[in-house]
Amino acid sequence: MVISAGEKTLIRDSWAPVYAGDRFQIGVNVFTNFFKAYPAYVDLFPSLRGVSNPSGSYQLRGHAIRVITGINYFVDALDEDKSIVDEMLNNMARSHKPRGLTREQFAQFAPVLFDSIGVSGAARDAWMKYYNKIADGLFAKMAKL
Repeated sequence: MVISAGEKTLIRDSWAPVYAGDRFQIGVNVFTNFFKAYPAYVDLFPSLRGVSNPSGSYQLRGHAIRVITGINYFVDALDEDKSIVDEMLNNMARSHKPRGLTREQFAQFAPVLFDSIGVSGAARDAWMKYYNKIADGLFAKMAKL
């Protein structure tokens, strides 16, 4: 699946204001919205188990920082060689396989993420294409571990 130059521009242009703003609070908001939609998923995060208010916790903020930074890495890598992206996916697979991440959970996260950061229309379509490309690569790498 090839991401066109126009789609890359849509992704970059829609991400730039997110990453330039209060990106880590946006990350907390993304996960807060995700846990509102899927309350049982809080327990999938070992650092959040037993935390009475995950939304206001340093544990969630720490995870949000890692995720938002990771998304930014993938945006920065839009023009990188496949071997570079493969190495990024290898690292992601090694960290997510032990947690039992499923394709369904990954798919459920996408609309929450895009709604939370305000991506719609053609930009959302471009993001979904790239997100699914990342997911395909991630789950292929996880299957080999």
